Amino acid sequence: MDWNKSKNIILVILLITNIFLIAVYGGGSFVQKKSENNNAYQYTMNVLEENNIVYKGQIYNKLPKMTTLTVSYGKYDRNLVQKNIKNTRSLPQADRNEPGYKNSADDLIERCGFMSENVVYEGISDDGTSTVASYSNVYKNIPIEECYMRVYFENGRITDFERKWMEVVSEGDSRIEVTSQLSALLEFMTETDKSKQIKVDDMYLVYWIDNYDVDGGILYDTALPAWCIRYNDNDLKYISATVQ
Repeated sequence: MDWNKSKNIILVILLITNIFLIAVYGGGSFVQKKSENNNAYQYTMNVLEENNIVYKGQIYNKLPKMTTLTVSYGKYDRNLVQKNIKNTRSLPQADRNEPGYKNSADDLIERCGFMSENVVYEGISDDGTSTVASYSNVYKNIPIEECYMRVYFENGRITDFERKWMEVVSEGDSRIEVTSQLSALLEFMTETDKSKQIKVDDMYLVYWIDNYDVDGGILYDTALPAWCIRYNDNDLKYISATVQ
């Protein structure tokens, strides 16, 4: 048996238990609670570093209660989209800037009937060949992963459109506690290759479906709370935030 691996697993179990007891039973003064939380934080950071993981992001003192979401997959008529693209005029040279691209992309999304209060503009990117206006799906300030809309431009004219989307049908009946960041980081640790250093840049709460399957014949699905962990610049890992 690998003693170091077994020791780390035991430490993780003990730490998660301590965090749970602190969260559930509380007790004592504010100073005592703060001290316990600081100890749990420092202990977690030490365990992560021993396993070649460094976390430099923020630890939130208060976490929101979340609900589950019943969602439907956002299928769309590609022929209608292409028709609207053909009816879009090329941007004048003076308008080939971020405001101009955004306005043109917004207009296409509006004409296709995809604009809603959950559509959030993310920005413009340019790879030297095409310019892309990107949008995300956000419900009550919490992202719904992995949804996006992208509008592609070449020489100031819209050439293509992509959409992977979930429409919110309803919320769950009650709000639920989410797991702590420390617990999520420890679970993340157990699923990583410890031979290479991993730098966790940030983590934030999202709604997430483990297996997104728009063509699977499913009318509705359930999006659950999860921690999105961004590491090594662009890699993402989703850890369930639902208390078991």
